[in-house]
Amino acid sequence: MRKTDALLVGAAFLMVLFLNTYFNVTSGVAINKGATELEDKFYLAGPDPYYNMRLVQKTVETGRYPYIGGKYGGLDPLLNYPLGGSGGRPPLFNMLAVGTGKFLSLFMDETDAFGYAMQFLPALYGALLVIPVYFIATMLFNRKAGIIAAWIVPLIPIHLASGHGSAYSLFDHDSFILLLTSLTLMFLMMSLREKNTKKSMIYAAFSGVSIAAITMTWVSSQYIYAVVAVFAIIQMIVDIFTKKINIHIVRSVLIALFLGYIISFPILWVKQGLSLTIQLIIPLGVTVFSAIYLWLGKKNIPWLISLPTIFAVGGIVLGFLYLIRNSTAAWLKPFVKISNIIFGSGIYGKKVSLTIAEASTFDISRTVMSFGPAIYLLGWAGFSFCFIAIIKRASEKSTW
Repeated sequence: MRKTDALLVGAAFLMVLFLNTYFNVTSGVAINKGATELEDKFYLAGPDPYYNMRLVQKTVETGRYPYIGGKYGGLDPLLNYPLGGSGGRPPLFNMLAVGTGKFLSLFMDETDAFGYAMQFLPALYGALLVIPVYFIATMLFNRKAGIIAAWIVPLIPIHLASGHGSAYSLFDHDSFILLLTSLTLMFLMMSLREKNTKKSMIYAAFSGVSIAAITMTWVSSQYIYAVVAVFAIIQMIVDIFTKKINIHIVRSVLIALFLGYIISFPILWVKQGLSLTIQLIIPLGVTVFSAIYLWLGKKNIPWLISLPTIFAVGGIVLGFLYLIRNSTAAWLKPFVKISNIIFGSGIYGKKVSLTIAEASTFDISRTVMSFGPAIYLLGWAGFSFCFIAIIKRASEKSTW
C-alpha cells in the first residue's frame, strides 16, 4: 500500500470510528454514572449484547467460558427455564472483550474496564472493515477504486448505527463477523493472485485463520465454509470449460478450509464431540471434487463429456439431499445438515426464530434505505460493471 493510500484509508477508518462512536458517547445514554455494578452502569443495545455481557461476567468470575452447550459445554440454567439451555455462543468474541478488559483494568476500575471494552470493541471492528474493503476493491479494479470503496463504508447507515452494525455499545458479533468474512475473502484473493507458491500458501493460511476465527465466534459458521466451497467449485467448472486446469486454486482453497477446521477443532469438539460436522464435510466434499477436477485435466477429457457428467452427478446428489432433508435417521444426520444449508430457510428458519424482530424479512424500501439510495444503486452498478469486466476478461484470455 502506498503512503498516500495508507493515509486515505486511515482517514476512512477514523471517520467510521467517529461516526459509530462519538454521538453515542457524548449523548450520555450509554452509561449510568451513578451505578456501580457492570450491568447497571453500562447500557448495551439489545438482548444479545446483554447475554454476551453475562458470558463475560461468568468467565471473569469462574475463570472458565460457560454455557457453550453441546456434549461438554454445559447449559445455562436461566435459558429454557427450568430445564436449562444454551445460546451455543463460541468464545472468541467474548474472550477478546475479557482480554481487553483485563488490560484496561491496569489503568482503571475493573468494572469500568470491562464496560468500556464491551461498548467500544464492536465499533473498532466496524472501523477496521475499511482495510479489507480497500484491498479487495484494489485487486478487482485499481487503487482509486479501493480508496473510493473504503470511503463508502462510513456512508452506509446500516453499518454505522443499526442493530446489526458497528454502533458503540452494540456488544454483538455482527461487525466482527463482517470483518472476518472480508478478511477471509481478501486473503483468499491474495493467495490466488500470488505466483510465488510459498507466499500463496501463506496468504491461504491467513484466510484459514480468518475462517477459524469465524468458527470460534459464530454458531452458523458453516456458511463461510459453504461460500468458499461454492466459489471453488464454480471456478473449477469454468476452468474445465476453458481447458485451464489450475492446481493453484485447489491448493489455496483446501489450505484455507482445512486450516480453518483444524484450528477451530477444539471448539467443535467441545460442542459436538468427535462427529462429522458440516465444517469438516464441506472441505472433504471440495477435496473429492478437486480430485475429479485434476483427474479430468490430466486425462484431457473434452468438456462436452466431462461437464454433462459432473452436472448429472451433481443433480443426483442434490436430489438425494432434497429427499432426505427431513430424515431423522442417525446415519443420515450429516447429510441432513448439508441439505439444510442448500434447501433450508437460512439462519432464521424455525418458527420460534421468526418471532424475533430482526429475523423478519425486509421489504425493498427498508433494504434500500438501510444502505442509502445512492449507495444501494451504486452497489448494483458496481456489481454489474464487475460482472461484465470479468466476463470480458475471461473471453479475451480463453483458448477454446
